[in-house]
Amino acid sequence: MTDLDDALADLGPYNPSQKYSYTKCAEKYGVNRSTLSRRHRGKCRDKKRDMRNNNTSIHNKSVSLSNT
Repeated sequence: MTDLDDALADLGPYNPSQKYSYTKCAEKYGVNRSTLSRRHRGKCRDKKRDMRNNNTSIHNKSVSLSNT
């Protein structure tokens, strides 16, 4: 788990009516405040994680095609 994941876990699920102190949380975990805010609000995703998931799904598709 990365520092950003830890910070996101500390913030909990996003609720638009709730106020969050992204600055304090970012300082506590040593992460970028803007990135933390965007990830928490669902405005961006982890590209590395997406790439790993995409590579896995491509591999699974090629394996299933070769078995047919």
